[in-house]
Amino acid sequence: MTDDTGDPNATDWILYQKVLRDILLLFHQLSDFSAITGSYGYVFDLPYWEYLNFPGELEPREREFIRDGCLVMILSEAWSQIDGAVYLGNDFIPKCRQAIGEVVVDDPDTRRLIHAVGNALDIAEAGGYSAGEVPSEAVEQTKWAHRRYVQQYFQDMANAFAN
Repeated sequence: MTDDTGDPNATDWILYQKVLRDILLLFHQLSDFSAITGSYGYVFDLPYWEYLNFPGELEPREREFIRDGCLVMILSEAWSQIDGAVYLGNDFIPKCRQAIGEVVVDDPDTRRLIHAVGNALDIAEAGGYSAGEVPSEAVEQTKWAHRRYVQQYFQDMANAFAN
């Protein structure tokens, strides 16, 4: 990625804003639910697995938010495929798996989120399940991810207004 100066190590701030916009829109849409559900059709069309290790200079907190937000996005997209609402193509799952395998994680919540994403990708790859057959562990993982990432984001924002 380069900025308009041609520096290959520069942060692409326009791309950063696009990825951030999509994460925040997804969180907003998921706020109507109590678990991570499938995303909304083809609204989200970036290769989010490519941004798990966002290139360029970011503050650690920004980098973590983008990484974890992209993981939530991938989880939601996997559930779209599980539900049969969207088919993401033959290369979606392998590309996600490869990118997730390259993520260096020191945070236990992110490790747990990666595990949830891996389970959802397994289910999507297996062809999904009917509603009554989805493993309860996978459902619980989506509820936990929703509490930890979606609800926590809104709580943090509300608390920031109070200060």
